[in-house]
Amino acid sequence: MNAEEFKLFEATLKEKLPVTFRLNAGEHNIDKVSSVLRDPNFINKFTDETITIEPDEHASLKTTKIDYSSLRMDCKAFYPGNVLFEMMIPRELLKKNIGLKQIH
Repeated sequence: MNAEEFKLFEATLKEKLPVTFRLNAGEHNIDKVSSVLRDPNFINKFTDETITIEPDEHASLKTTKIDYSSLRMDCKAFYPGNVLFEMMIPRELLKKNIGLKQIH
């Protein structure tokens, strides 16, 4: 591996992974939960775009501005039963951001 390829490899390793989770197929109402998560309007229903978030001096995740229009919950079709989901946002941001509080 040459130096350029290694730099690309190293940068890729440092990228934040998306939130990925699987519903437990043995739980009650799994079909209902899965259909709520697959709803195309899921993000709009469970985020609060109207919150005015003032950036703080520490640039914390709690006040990070999020582009809700590009955010979505994806059901991974390759996994059987519609129980595997992915959201293209780092886990830390999902846990701490004020606008995403209802999802977490």
